[in-house]
Amino acid sequence: MRITHILNKVDRFLHPSNIYALQPDHDLLRKNRSLIKSNDIVLLSYPRSGNTWLRRLLANSILESQKSLISIQSDIPFETVIPSIYTQSLEPSCLHNYQDISQRIIKSHEHRDAKGHRTIYLMRNPVDTLVSWYHFVCGSPKLLNQFPWIQDLSIDEFCLNAVEGWAKHIQQTRKYENILLVEYENLFQYPNQVLGEILSFCGIPQHNIDLDRVIENQSIRKLKPVTQSLELRKGGVGHGNVELQADTVAELQKYQNLIDTKWKPAIELITQS
Repeated sequence: MRITHILNKVDRFLHPSNIYALQPDHDLLRKNRSLIKSNDIVLLSYPRSGNTWLRRLLANSILESQKSLISIQSDIPFETVIPSIYTQSLEPSCLHNYQDISQRIIKSHEHRDAKGHRTIYLMRNPVDTLVSWYHFVCGSPKLLNQFPWIQDLSIDEFCLNAVEGWAKHIQQTRKYENILLVEYENLFQYPNQVLGEILSFCGIPQHNIDLDRVIENQSIRKLKPVTQSLELRKGGVGHGNVELQADTVAELQKYQNLIDTKWKPAIELITQS
């Protein structure tokens, strides 16, 4: 297997900070950074790690806690409940009213936004993450126009070049003091338990929340018909394995094993302290 290291272009140019600087609403991003409050909670992840699904689960939980009638729907206005710093104004008038049940939860892919904040870090295995990232980039005319050399890379070459950036993004959380590690695979397999832990971390009361109903409302099966973009490309666990060569999967798994043995124990100690 040939690995194409084009001056580490995938790592450097496809770093979240560079990708989201290309957003058409870059002025909005700068304004939002001035509106972040010290008590905001940040939902942080490498791109394509499943944070849109988690945002939907959290938004539905908050709406149900407030006994909102729209909480029974799958297509909820999750962007105003759990806003993305890149696409949704953080002006109070533009956001859902939490009614003091929780602090705001804001999605970002950049560590600069989580510094000093209570942080939920969502991690997904590198195979599924990077395969999804590849399809997202290749499906974006703007990104392909900015980085035309991506079209010269096979999906295997892209993932092998991007995995170091994936690992670095995760490892940067080592110095965080108030962090909850959430593994996408656990959220997918044990949604009630993991979602309950996240709600507790955020201080959201659960006595009015039917977690079974929330999870059913926001199931991948129900969301597919109401999402019209790459927001939820596949969902699930293990789909990336069938798109990559076996030696590529094995190489990516080495990075996963490194994270599991070196990084996770350190983060779990922070979480327990």
